[in-house]
Amino acid sequence: MHSFSLTAFCILMVSWQVVELCPIPADQQPLVDSLLKLMVNSIDKQFSPNPSILIGLRLAQNHSLAKEKQLLQALKDDAVKRVENGLEFTSGQVALYVMAISACCENPAKVLKVKNIDLVKILSQKMEDEMEKMETTGYPLSNLYQVGLGGLALCQHVMIPYPIVHKLLNNPAFYKAIADSHGFEDTVAVLAMALTCIREQFTWDQKQRIDSTLNTMIKQLVNQTKSDGIIGNIYSTGLAVQALTGAKTFYKTSDWDYTQTIQKLLKEIPNGAFNNPMAASQVIPSLVDRTYLDVNKLQCSLDTDNLDMTEPISVPATTEKPVNISVNYTVTNAVANNFTDSITISVQKGSVLLRVMEEAQRQDPEKFRFTVESTSWGPFVKSIQGVTGSTNDRTYWQFLSGTVPLEQGVGDYVVHDGEHIIAKFTIY
Repeated sequence: MHSFSLTAFCILMVSWQVVELCPIPADQQPLVDSLLKLMVNSIDKQFSPNPSILIGLRLAQNHSLAKEKQLLQALKDDAVKRVENGLEFTSGQVALYVMAISACCENPAKVLKVKNIDLVKILSQKMEDEMEKMETTGYPLSNLYQVGLGGLALCQHVMIPYPIVHKLLNNPAFYKAIADSHGFEDTVAVLAMALTCIREQFTWDQKQRIDSTLNTMIKQLVNQTKSDGIIGNIYSTGLAVQALTGAKTFYKTSDWDYTQTIQKLLKEIPNGAFNNPMAASQVIPSLVDRTYLDVNKLQCSLDTDNLDMTEPISVPATTEKPVNISVNYTVTNAVANNFTDSITISVQKGSVLLRVMEEAQRQDPEKFRFTVESTSWGPFVKSIQGVTGSTNDRTYWQFLSGTVPLEQGVGDYVVHDGEHIIAKFTIY
């Protein structure tokens, strides 16, 4: 079926208030496969195994089973190493490991038969610690995004006591996040998926409180939908679509144009919007009509090794003389208000922001020195001028182009000639 006729069919379905979702047109499937290949090819390049990549691959229709098995084993080995050596393992990380292992139809409570490592039990304790911290300070140990992941993963394996849910729903930080979701659509989406799962565990009267909150969250996501179908920004849209498709009874089909959003996501694939494998992993479920709520519902025995990993013959790029551009770079401490330093940097056209920072540091290490740590999204800036972000103080380094916050990380964002990049130490 051609994309035009399928789109028209989807519109007709919406007009009749049918909530079933439409599949990706056959002629657009190569776009989805290109993201899957990107994710598969990233497996051997990862600093550490990425559970989000495996979740995305497992929820897809086409598979590279050998690579998925390789990543699964790497995640198991890494989980054992983290637990046995007391390495950092946040609630959100444990949650993703639980979901990734579940998506392979294996039991995360038994990571290795010869070792008594129960990730579900570990996650339960992590979530108790998060809730205890929220009760005493108003904020979780990590952040509400990780709390949402934890609730979502845990709900698919154990019964969550209602008093814990009640505490979450009445927490001021939680209420603030859902009352003003602008800029935090990904967090609201993950929390909404968690509540969508959790509500099925309770009685009718207990559901009423959850449903009231969930209704507010879904409306927030719908209200953040832009005229082109993007929900929040391009990188929060994948999770937002998952939340909306998992809670279809909480909005009218006329409130949100599913087809428009999906087509916008597909349109952005050739533009490189999802060239970061992590970004690809979060958008893939939406493109195949699945969500994180489905990770424990897969029938792995039916999988086929059908992802064609052969690459098309590439046409050699034309050789052009390198062109340099100028970028204005400012670092400022908006918390202590004790420094604002600027420099103009010349870099090659097509350079990412990290290259600008490296050059600024080379030219003036006292004012522009910085440190990064490797994350699933790429390099994350921990400190500039020795000033380090803190979870306890809720401080971090925010990057802006002029006055507009960047949607991509420093390792992905391509700078432009004459652009003014600001690194601002601020509070979230």
